[in-house]
Amino acid sequence: MLLHEFLQLPEEALSLADLERRSQPRFICYRRPLVRFLIKPSFESHRAFLQEVSPNGVRLLFTRPLDVGTILAIQLPSGYTGLSHILSAQVKYAIPEQDHGWRLGCRLSRSFTDAELLALR
Repeated sequence: MLLHEFLQLPEEALSLADLERRSQPRFICYRRPLVRFLIKPSFESHRAFLQEVSPNGVRLLFTRPLDVGTILAIQLPSGYTGLSHILSAQVKYAIPEQDHGWRLGCRLSRSFTDAELLALR
């Protein structure tokens, strides 16, 4: 089995440089919460599924690609009922999903705390 088949990424999306960039552990969000985000500067509102989190980033599943460098304001759920928090992030990549949608890799403006990471997983 080839590495790109194991990871289920399109071959052109996978490179050694991409793998080496992953200096932080990734955590799959099994519940796949729906998160709201705004695209700056228009502040157009959208929703996407949260697929993965890491200390410094998130991966969203969205209906279309966004340009690399696009700034987002992402409203993430909190562990407390009725509360949420908003983090800004920058799109680092957009990769087509095998069946539908696009994976958006985003780098956060600040790192998650351990408690935030645990709550999102």
